[in-house]
Amino acid sequence: MEKSTLIAALKEQFAATFNDELIPGILHNFANPLNGIMGRVKLLSRRHEEVCRSLATRYPELVDDLPLEKITRDIDSIAKEADRFWSLFKDVAQKFTYLSSEAEESLNLSQLIAQEIRFGDFYLNFKHEVKKELLLDENLPEIKSSPAAYSLGFFALLMGIGKRLKDSPQKEISITTSHNDTHIIITVRDNAPPYPPIYGEILTTKGEIGFSPQAYEEGPLMLALLLFRKMGVFGEVLSVDGKNEITLFVPYR
Repeated sequence: MEKSTLIAALKEQFAATFNDELIPGILHNFANPLNGIMGRVKLLSRRHEEVCRSLATRYPELVDDLPLEKITRDIDSIAKEADRFWSLFKDVAQKFTYLSSEAEESLNLSQLIAQEIRFGDFYLNFKHEVKKELLLDENLPEIKSSPAAYSLGFFALLMGIGKRLKDSPQKEISITTSHNDTHIIITVRDNAPPYPPIYGEILTTKGEIGFSPQAYEEGPLMLALLLFRKMGVFGEVLSVDGKNEITLFVPYR
């Protein structure tokens, strides 16, 4: 067996452990030192404030000669960066929590979509080149479903749109969520090239949907629509004012 073949086989073995074993282990090992850093920064800030008050009371003549304000700014900056790091860490941890949760749970789709957007920003092209506008109703009724399915579906939808936006002069995605008495309504607009008719056909088909190699050829967006349809989500794909508009109707009753 060639060396390149062996390396490829071992890479496959490594990749097979990635989602279920490696990333959860990495996150677990990062969590303790990160919590320690944040705790120590808060403690340092309180102690620094106490020292500043004590110096101002007991040795006021020294206060102007010491770089106390600079130290305060440095501590505040470290605290802000620690909080930012913690937010990024939580986004990664939440993503892999979703991916490992295949049993049905209560989900707020506005919160899940916001999480997928934040996770998408780890892809630098998506972060820096695509303008995102979110109008999300935080009080959506919850649905009972697999977090893994919806997480994968919305992530594939976002990445698929980002891929289609690659050659567009303006790269924009807007997502709106709302609901009526029976369905959660998710509207995704973008200014990518027009979608082929099959995208709309997937969301409006009433019967069983067949699977064809074209789904792989079209990429993640088509796979996302197929997954949503398999989960009982219907919708439509329109062109409105020169933009694509995908509307998903997710039953919650």
